[in-house]
Amino acid sequence: MEKYIQTEELDEFRYLNPLWLKELATGLTEGAKKYPNETWKNIPAKEHAFRAMRHLNEFQIDNNVEDLMHASMRCMLAFSVLNQKSNEEKNKNNNYSSY
Repeated sequence: MEKYIQTEELDEFRYLNPLWLKELATGLTEGAKKYPNETWKNIPAKEHAFRAMRHLNEFQIDNNVEDLMHASMRCMLAFSVLNQKSNEEKNKNNNYSSY
Protein backbone atom coordinates (compact mmCIF):
# COMPACT_ATOMS: atom_id res chain seq x y z
CA MET A 1 0.00 0.00 0.00
CA GLU A 2 1.23 3.45 -0.86
CA LYS A 3 2.39 5.52 2.13
CA TYR A 4 1.32 9.12 2.36
CA ILE A 5 3.24 12.03 3.78
CA GLN A 6 0.42 12.61 6.26
CA THR A 7 0.35 10.77 9.57
CA GLU A 8 -1.57 7.51 9.82
CA GLU A 9 -5.21 7.63 10.79
CA LEU A 10 -6.11 6.22 14.21
CA ASP A 11 -9.25 4.61 12.81
CA GLU A 12 -8.77 3.14 9.37
CA PHE A 13 -12.19 3.48 7.80
CA ARG A 14 -10.71 2.43 4.46
CA TYR A 15 -11.02 -1.19 5.63
CA LEU A 16 -14.79 -1.00 6.06
CA ASN A 17 -16.71 -2.31 3.09
CA PRO A 18 -19.22 0.39 2.01
CA LEU A 19 -21.65 -2.17 0.59
CA TRP A 20 -21.61 -4.08 3.90
CA LEU A 21 -22.30 -0.84 5.78
CA LYS A 22 -25.19 -0.02 3.44
CA GLU A 23 -26.68 -3.49 3.87
CA LEU A 24 -26.23 -3.23 7.63
CA ALA A 25 -28.04 0.13 7.69
CA THR A 26 -30.83 -1.23 5.48
CA GLY A 27 -31.33 -4.23 7.75
CA LEU A 28 -31.32 -2.10 10.88
CA THR A 29 -33.88 0.26 9.33
CA GLU A 30 -36.15 -2.69 8.45
CA GLY A 31 -35.76 -4.00 11.99
CA ALA A 32 -36.64 -0.60 13.47
CA LYS A 33 -39.86 -0.56 11.43
CA LYS A 34 -40.75 -4.10 12.48
CA TYR A 35 -39.79 -3.60 16.14
CA PRO A 36 -40.26 0.10 17.01
CA ASN A 37 -39.23 1.88 20.21
CA GLU A 38 -35.69 0.44 20.24
CA THR A 39 -36.80 -2.73 22.00
CA TRP A 40 -33.42 -4.29 21.11
CA LYS A 41 -31.95 -2.29 24.00
CA ASN A 42 -33.95 -4.46 26.42
CA ILE A 43 -32.40 -7.68 25.11
CA PRO A 44 -29.23 -8.75 26.98
CA ALA A 45 -25.98 -8.63 25.00
CA LYS A 46 -25.50 -12.39 25.40
CA GLU A 47 -28.91 -13.05 23.83
CA HIS A 48 -27.95 -10.90 20.83
CA ALA A 49 -24.70 -12.89 20.63
CA PHE A 50 -26.54 -16.23 20.78
CA ARG A 51 -28.81 -15.10 17.94
CA ALA A 52 -25.77 -13.95 15.94
CA MET A 53 -24.28 -17.42 16.39
CA ARG A 54 -27.51 -18.97 15.10
CA HIS A 55 -27.30 -16.82 11.97
CA LEU A 56 -23.64 -17.74 11.47
CA ASN A 57 -24.53 -21.41 11.79
CA GLU A 58 -27.33 -20.97 9.25
CA PHE A 59 -24.82 -19.32 6.91
CA GLN A 60 -22.54 -22.35 7.24
CA ILE A 61 -25.46 -24.57 6.23
CA ASP A 62 -27.05 -22.66 3.36
CA ASN A 63 -24.45 -20.03 2.35
CA ASN A 64 -27.11 -17.28 2.40
CA VAL A 65 -25.47 -13.86 2.71
CA GLU A 66 -28.58 -12.54 4.49
CA ASP A 67 -27.59 -14.66 7.48
CA LEU A 68 -24.23 -12.87 7.58
CA MET A 69 -26.01 -9.53 7.62
CA HIS A 70 -28.31 -10.62 10.45
CA ALA A 71 -25.30 -11.90 12.40
CA SER A 72 -23.52 -8.57 11.82
CA MET A 73 -26.53 -6.65 13.07
CA ARG A 74 -26.82 -8.83 16.17
CA CYS A 75 -23.11 -8.41 16.94
CA MET A 76 -23.45 -4.63 16.65
CA LEU A 77 -26.53 -4.66 18.90
CA ALA A 78 -24.72 -6.81 21.49
CA PHE A 79 -21.79 -4.39 21.44
CA SER A 80 -24.14 -1.41 21.78
CA VAL A 81 -25.98 -2.93 24.75
CA LEU A 82 -22.68 -3.72 26.49
CA ASN A 83 -21.31 -0.25 25.76
CA GLN A 84 -24.47 1.41 27.10
CA LYS A 85 -24.35 -0.70 30.26
CA SER A 86 -20.67 0.12 30.75
CA ASN A 87 -21.34 3.84 30.35
CA GLU A 88 -24.21 3.68 32.85
CA GLU A 89 -21.93 1.94 35.37
CA LYS A 90 -19.21 4.55 34.89
CA ASN A 91 -21.71 7.38 35.34
CA LYS A 92 -23.15 5.73 38.44
CA ASN A 93 -19.68 5.32 39.94
CA ASN A 94 -18.72 8.89 39.08
CA ASN A 95 -21.85 10.20 40.79
CA TYR A 96 -21.01 8.33 43.99
CA SER A 97 -17.42 9.49 44.04
CA SER A 98 -18.48 13.15 43.93
CA TYR A 99 -20.08 13.00 47.41
